[in-house]
Amino acid sequence: MHSLAVLHLFCRQKSPHQYKEESLSKAKDVAEDWFLQLRGKLRSGEIKTEKTFREASEQFLREYDIITQGQRSKVYIRGQHSRSQVHLVPFFGAMGLSEITAGKVQEYRIHRHEETQAKRGKPPETAGAQHHASGNRYSSPGPENRRPSRLA
Repeated sequence: MHSLAVLHLFCRQKSPHQYKEESLSKAKDVAEDWFLQLRGKLRSGEIKTEKTFREASEQFLREYDIITQGQRSKVYIRGQHSRSQVHLVPFFGAMGLSEITAGKVQEYRIHRHEETQAKRGKPPETAGAQHHASGNRYSSPGPENRRPSRLA
């Protein structure tokens, strides 16, 4: 027998009132299952009730473009966007802001170190090494590293 014929026979055996009761009962079961799943996800931390790092990063970058207008070059601003989108958001993106602790930041630093070493075959340069490599022999603005004043 064709499946539509079976469905037709099945439908003729029940009154409209029976369908409403079954539909309501089934809807209640589905709603209860959905609620219990949501509650479980909320308790396990799968559902965030706070702003995520991704949302905060997007807001920061929108504001950053405005507050640095005329003070930073377009290349520098693009670099900030790139670092956020390429490195920070993939690592921290789904985390709620309260989940980002000093320990998580340390995990990120280790992750970036390992990632860079895997790609380049050597550890990343530190900020001081990058500054020194740029040709500036004065690595910090401390008094011991300042050029002598010509006014003396």
